[in-house]
Amino acid sequence: EALANSPEETPTRLLIFGGGHVSLALARFASDTGFEVEVLDDRAKFSSVERFPFAKARTGPVADAEAWLPIGTRDAIVVATRGHQHDEEALAWAAGTHAGYLGMLSSSRKRKLILEALALRGISKDAFGDRFHAPVGLSIGAVSAEEIALAITAELIEWKNRDRE
Repeated sequence: EALANSPEETPTRLLIFGGGHVSLALARFASDTGFEVEVLDDRAKFSSVERFPFAKARTGPVADAEAWLPIGTRDAIVVATRGHQHDEEALAWAAGTHAGYLGMLSSSRKRKLILEALALRGISKDAFGDRFHAPVGLSIGAVSAEEIALAITAELIEWKNRDRE
């Protein structure tokens, strides 16, 4: 039997930018599967304790993610905000962290546009390396918010458990 404080029992943090429908389902699934979840949205309606009883919810701009520091290689960040500009800002912030997993809710086209915009800001796609997943989640043909969140959670579990094999 594993000890309560063994590395296997230490929750991996999932830090989510955005509190929309996919984030809500993702936070619930991730929490249920052992992640310590924190959510940041600049809209109080989308980052309340009532909306996210299974996560730490914070209201504020991307800069408020500083409260998440330090971010280590066992931490995961998923960007799922309400628009390209917010996604770009969150991803720019996340690029400067040591998060072991960076995911962005996006199409292939949106990924290309965001990476081009970041390059103009001096942030090369090399800053993300193989830790960047966009579109985020396993490719299972997900359509609904819950299916998308399930695909993301499955990819997060795969990433979290990769070094245990």
